[in-house]
Amino acid sequence: MTIQVLTQAREELIGPTMESLEGAGRAIVHLYNSTSTLQRRVVFGLDRAGIVDIARRGTEMIREEAEKMSDTRIALEYSPESFTGTEIDFALEICEAVAQIWEPDEKNKLTINLPATVEMSTPNIYADQIEYFSRHVRNRERIRLSVHPHNDRGTGVAAAELALMAGAERVEGTLFGNGERTGNVDIVTLALNMLTQGVDPQLFSGPRFPGAFMRGVYAVADTSSASLCGGSGLYRLLGLPSGCHQEGLGGSGGLGIPVLGGSLSADGSGGCRRKLRCDRPGE
Repeated sequence: MTIQVLTQAREELIGPTMESLEGAGRAIVHLYNSTSTLQRRVVFGLDRAGIVDIARRGTEMIREEAEKMSDTRIALEYSPESFTGTEIDFALEICEAVAQIWEPDEKNKLTINLPATVEMSTPNIYADQIEYFSRHVRNRERIRLSVHPHNDRGTGVAAAELALMAGAERVEGTLFGNGERTGNVDIVTLALNMLTQGVDPQLFSGPRFPGAFMRGVYAVADTSSASLCGGSGLYRLLGLPSGCHQEGLGGSGGLGIPVLGGSLSADGSGGCRRKLRCDRPGE
């Protein structure tokens, strides 16, 4: 079982977040801070260097705390929030700064998540950004590239599909696309679309699926040796509660009803094993 937690790059939030993981066998800590031109100017009043410093300090604190937790294996995920409103060269700069501190390797990869916090362009442009990032980020083999599309323009699913074709290995979204503002990418539609192209997302298997589905259980699906556009790779569909990364947009991050998360992942024989992760708040 892997627990995942989300925290802004703020000392007063990182400390309690890391404390909450005591006793867990393994966990993913998702760190983020806003990087867009608008939020740098209006929310933080900082230049690029100041924003990079926020990410660096947050990563350093997580690493320091993780090294004290001998019984818990900590993996890091980092998001430059509002990636679509951020200059691509700056997105590369800040993500590489985080990677330099975390020092991932091929067995213990750093997940870099590039969110369309606000969907500001057509899906092909988002895919171009993902492809450029994938081709130019240093030590790409140590990075797991993730995307987090929203649906402001009604094209979240298309953006996710094109992002996968452009090099992304992981997608964050919600069942039916229910999320803050105009919603997140709809994992159900995305998964069904993948099935029509011969890619089994393994999201709809298991005897408990119908009841869990109606209760809005968040699910994770891993597909191995999948093929899109003739290429092979690993595509992850990850369901997450939404509304909890609104630092730059003024969100309060309040908690809602706890839900039970489930995971479906492919085993080495091509079969499927089921595992559960912890209860987590959904908004």
